[in-house]
Order: sequence, then structure tokens, then C-alpha cells
Amino acid sequence: MFVAPRKRSLLPLRFICYTDSDFLNVQKPIRQPLSACIKHVFPHSPPKSQCSLNQNIEAAIIPKLPTTFEKIIVIRSAPNAIKYRDYIRDTWKQTFPSEVPVIFVVGKSKTDDVLAESEKHSDILQLDFIDSYFNLTLKMMATYGYILKHSNVEQIMVINDDTIVNSTALLHHSNVSVI
Repeated sequence: MFVAPRKRSLLPLRFICYTDSDFLNVQKPIRQPLSACIKHVFPHSPPKSQCSLNQNIEAAIIPKLPTTFEKIIVIRSAPNAIKYRDYIRDTWKQTFPSEVPVIFVVGKSKTDDVLAESEKHSDILQLDFIDSYFNLTLKMMATYGYILKHSNVEQIMVINDDTIVNSTALLHHSNVSVI
């Protein structure tokens, strides 16, 4: 005869959590010092000296932008992703009016140089740090810092270069009229 296993119920735990707010309080630190706790939870994070979002990241290459603009589309890209950038330039980027700049943001690479591409298209913001997965937060913080120097910016749309974009919907969402 087959007997189904008993199902576990989380109801008692939910009841305790919702009725006794002190139940989940931590009375003493789990690890001392705090750096040991951070190292335990995030074992692959860089040392604290390298982990600062308050760094002033300079732009190595700047795009040509209109003097004033309220909306901008930022496309996160890698230095070696020229085929993605060219595809976007040849397709949906063309549907946006000139007052809505579309720029590509890259970091630096040991092997790929985007200077010639930037001189040809004037749509690349290259930031002065090594482009890597672990620097994505730094890339976005530096990008926002650069863009927000333009005081009239009201809307920043961020897209990855490998994302399929419905430009009609994006134009509609951004309330941009196409001439």
C-alpha cells in the first residue's frame, strides 16, 4: 500500500512571524567583524579598497550630443560587440528623432579599440575602467553621472545591446513624436 508523504506546513512559522515581531530579531552579530560577514556572504567580491561607487570615473571617449535634450537612450555594450552596435545603427536607432540621442556605453578593453568606430559614428561613451561583468554597477553609476551633468534630462532609458527592441513601442512609451 502506497502512503503519500505528509506535506510540510509553513503556517506555524508564518503565524509566528506575523504576530511576534521580535521573533526574527538578531540579538548579536552572527560574525565579527562586519568585514568577515561580508566576505562570508560575498566571497568573490573585490577588496574594499576596490569596491567604491563614489569613484569619479572619467570618460575616455564622449559621444556627440545635442546641446539640450530631455530624453536619452543608453545601450550597454561591450567593447568587442561592434556587430551588435552596427545592427542597432542600421535598424531601430534610425527611427528616433535627433533630439532623442541613442548612445552606446562601453568600458575599456585590453584588446578592442573603439576610437575609430567612435570617430565614424559619434555615438559611443567609453568610460575609463576595464569593461567586465563585475563592473556593470560601476558602468551604470558612471553613465548616470555623465548623463546627469546635462541638467535638462528627464528620462533615461537603458537597454542591453543584445535586446530585441520594438522601436514603435519604445517611441510610444517615451512619448516622442516622429516627424
